[in-house]
Amino acid sequence: MWWDAFQSPRADLLVVGDHTVNNDDEWLTEWAGMQGSRAVDVHFWQEASDTHYEQTVRRGKDSGRADLVVWAAAREGTSLAAAAEMVPQFVSEGTRPDLVLISVAGEGDESDLDDLSAALAKAAGDRVPTAVVLSPPGWAASELVEPLAEWAARNDLPVVDLRDIKGLPPQPTPAEAAAAIQQVVRSWSE
Repeated sequence: MWWDAFQSPRADLLVVGDHTVNNDDEWLTEWAGMQGSRAVDVHFWQEASDTHYEQTVRRGKDSGRADLVVWAAAREGTSLAAAAEMVPQFVSEGTRPDLVLISVAGEGDESDLDDLSAALAKAAGDRVPTAVVLSPPGWAASELVEPLAEWAARNDLPVVDLRDIKGLPPQPTPAEAAAAIQQVVRSWSE
């Protein structure tokens, strides 16, 4: 379901994230460039004002309307509770997403994840396809990543587990992480 939404001719992807996707030199922009001939626009959340998106980066085809629009709702040092509180604004300042990718390794517990899920359901629809990226050890301590992993498993969500990809170093470069993420996401089409 996530892959089908991702591959639709025109898709809006909301990435609820942390410091690993909050600017144009992180894995998200590298990954956007791996989408073949698709035109991909990445809009970054403006962290200083914490009120809107800015700094659009184009990857892929450089003219015409974007085939994939990524709303990088990411903030340095965010917690799961803070991300959940911001979801309504992330959506209203961008657009209602066709799919969601969660990449937050911040302080939080099961109730914060349930709040995040409820906020996404209310703002984006209760059937919006959602996937989860689990940060490797060099990006976040295991005690921050494990609650997200357990929550994803309980909710039967597709997961890109960067902790377990063979050959990926604990502190991957953005390009290495993007390639690993692309490999897993493409496998969902099979």
